[in-house]
Parts: sequence; C-alpha cells; structure tokens
Amino acid sequence: MKKIIYLVVLFTSGAFAHNHVYIGSEKNDSSKLAFDGPSVQYAPYLPKGEKFDPTYAPNWPGGYFVTELTFTTEVDVDSIDSISYAAFDLGASPQVELISVSGPPGGTITFWDFGASIPTWSRSTGWSSPDTSDRPCFAVPTYWQHEHGRAFAFDVPGDYQLLFQITDRNNVLSPCTRSYELTIHAVTPPPLSIRMTNGVAIISFKNRTPRYPADTGAYYGAYYDIQTKADLREQDWEILERRPNQYLYPEDETSQTIEFTIPITDPKAFFRIVEHFY
Repeated sequence: MKKIIYLVVLFTSGAFAHNHVYIGSEKNDSSKLAFDGPSVQYAPYLPKGEKFDPTYAPNWPGGYFVTELTFTTEVDVDSIDSISYAAFDLGASPQVELISVSGPPGGTITFWDFGASIPTWSRSTGWSSPDTSDRPCFAVPTYWQHEHGRAFAFDVPGDYQLLFQITDRNNVLSPCTRSYELTIHAVTPPPLSIRMTNGVAIISFKNRTPRYPADTGAYYGAYYDIQTKADLREQDWEILERRPNQYLYPEDETSQTIEFTIPITDPKAFFRIVEHFY
C-alpha cells in the first residue's frame, strides 16, 4: 500500500498585472502638465521560473512580488476629460520622476526596464530625494504612444507608497501641480486547503476579491493555476487545473470558494497555487 505524502506550496504569480497612468496637459490650462491614473495596484508574488509577461518582459527571472505600470500619452479623451494633447503640440517631452518610497521596514523596490534581466535600479523603503539628480526617471512616449514591459518589483509583502512628480524634459510646460501617489499591495496568495479521501486530493481556496473604494480607478481580472510535481528537485511544475477568469470589480465584495478533486497516482505529490492578474 502506498502512503501518499502531500505538501501545499503557496506561491502567487502576476501574469500581466498592470494599470495605466495617462499624461498630457491640463485641459483648462495647457501650460501645465496633468495626469490621470489609479491610486491602488496589486503586486502578486511570481515564483522563479514563472513568466511575468512573455511578450513584453521575456527575460524577467521571477522571485519577487511584481506589477507593471504603464506611463502613456494614449489618452481616451472621451472618458478622461481632465487632460488634453496640447502638451505635445507645444513640443513638451514629459517624464515621470520617483520622489519617495515608503513601505515595510527592510523592503526594497526594484525597477526592470523593457527586456531587462537584472534590475535597472533599486531603492529601499524610507528613501526620498529632494535632489532631482538622484531621482529615477521614466521617459513618457509622446503623442498616442503606448509601451508595456516596465516592471516594478518588491522583495517582501506589504503596502508600498510611491510618490511621483510629472515634469517636462524640454521645459516647455510647468510641472504637474500635484504629485502622483500610488499604493501598491504586494500580496501573498490565497490559502490553499487540501484533504485526502480514497486516493483523491480535494483542493479548495477562496478567490481574491479586491475591496477598493470606487474612486481608486483600479480593476482587475484574475485566474488561478493549480500546479503539481512529484519531486521538488524537478525544474518544472505541471498545471493540473486552470480556473476560469474571475473579473473582480471594486463594488464586488464577495469571494467564492473554489473546490475540485485531483486523483493522486504518485507516492508523493506537491502542490502550489499560482495567481495571475491582468
């Protein structure tokens, strides 16, 4: 008689967790830069070897809590009525400067530019810079440009607060009159529960439901992979089950328990749940 040994290994993954920050000029005063973007974002944990975004970040190695933030001038003027395109007609070249980072003690944020396999720069929580020469900068493509692949990663879970300033490299327009504040939740996975019955593993977990205030501008979809391997020395995990997409909106404050059964054929089995956001 085989004795089944099973272990729950808890990891999360963000397959394409990102939002957009739209940048232009103020509609009522075209001499000043303006922005519109979410105030909250998720950064789920991505295990080593799991792809964050195979198309836009193919070399990213994993092993961090990670999210993507896209600074763009591709503004939908029908839904964002505070921004115009006059900034680019006047010859402006906007950039985003990181001013400060706060969060869990001992935590570090790293930034990975397009296609990077190592961090482009890093800052520890508690860092701030009144000196513009020490601020990491992000160039914003002008006039209806939209680029993905910039990853912000965190090494410990918790809530991080990032403060940005929008300025003009060409000094045509005045800096944005307010700073951009963003809270990023580096989140651990939903707990995974397993019980054994007659050689069958019954696995269950509760899907995540963000409970954001309605004015954060944040929305997410999520789906979940249940993965297994018989030997932790093996490199790859096998996907046993992929649960359908769960669209999670701020006003939806209910989570569902998802349960399914998996026959066990090996004398031992290891499981993990991989959470994808997009």
